[in-house]
Amino acid sequence: MKFSLYTLFGIFTASAQIQHGTIALILFDDDKIIMAADSRGNSGGANPNNRDDECKIAVFEDKVIYVSAGFVAFKSNVPQGPSWTNMDEARKAYSTVLERFGSIQGHTSDTAEEFADRLGQNFSLIAADRDLRALALREEVLTEAFFAGVSATGSLEMARAKIVADPHHPGRLRRDVEMVIRCITDRICVSGQKELGMEFAQRDTERAKAEAKTWTTIGDATSPQDYDIVRTIQLAQTIARYDTEGTIGGPIDAVQLNRDGTIRWYRRKQNCK
Repeated sequence: MKFSLYTLFGIFTASAQIQHGTIALILFDDDKIIMAADSRGNSGGANPNNRDDECKIAVFEDKVIYVSAGFVAFKSNVPQGPSWTNMDEARKAYSTVLERFGSIQGHTSDTAEEFADRLGQNFSLIAADRDLRALALREEVLTEAFFAGVSATGSLEMARAKIVADPHHPGRLRRDVEMVIRCITDRICVSGQKELGMEFAQRDTERAKAEAKTWTTIGDATSPQDYDIVRTIQLAQTIARYDTEGTIGGPIDAVQLNRDGTIRWYRRKQNCK
C-alpha cells in the first residue's frame, strides 16, 4: 500500500455543494469483476437535496472499469473556485497513464495513483469548507474508488484509491492506494455504507439471511452467466431498501469485466456515459 499526506491549506471557503454518493459493490473472482452502484447523490450546503441520477460507474475505452462512492463531486459557488467530479478526475487519470505508457494494460495501479494524486490536490484547496470539515469528522474515508483492468500477464487486477481523513488532525488528509488481491466476503467488496453493506453481503443477521433466500433463483437474468451480476444488483437493491438515512436510492447501474478483457454493461442510466 502506498500513501501520501496532504495538508489542507483552505484557499477557498464555504458556499459550495458537496456531492456525496453512498453505495458501491464489487464482485471479484478469477473470471470476472462486476461493479454495481446506486444513483443517489446527496448535496450538502445550505440547501441539501437528493438526486437519483448520479453516475458512479464508468468504462474507459473498453479497457478499464471504474466505480466510486463517498465524496464524489464538489461545486464551488465562488467565482474561479475549484469544482470537480470524481468521474472527470478518473477519466483524466486514465488518459494521463495511457499517454505515459502507451498502453493501459498492467497499469491499473498507476491509474489509481494518478487519480488519488489529483483528488489529493483538489481536496487541499477546499479545507475551509464547513461541509467538508463536518464530513471529515463523521467519516474516516471521504472518498473511495476502484479501477479494474487486465494485468500485464493477462489476469484480472483491481486497484483501490482512498482519501482518508485524520480525525486527530482536522487539517490533514491521507491518500492510500493499494492493489486488491481479493474481496473477503463471498467475493464482494463494499464501498460507501460499509456496515450496512457488509451485513447483507455476509448474511450475518436474521433479516440478511431472510433476504438472501430470495436470491436463489436467476430472477431477471437472461442466461446462467448473468446470475452473478443479477445477484450483485439484487444485493444493492436490498441494501437500499434497508437504508434508514435515505442516502441510497435510484436505479442500480452494473457493468462486468471478463477475464478475456471484454466489458459489458448490464444496466446503465441514459445520462451516464
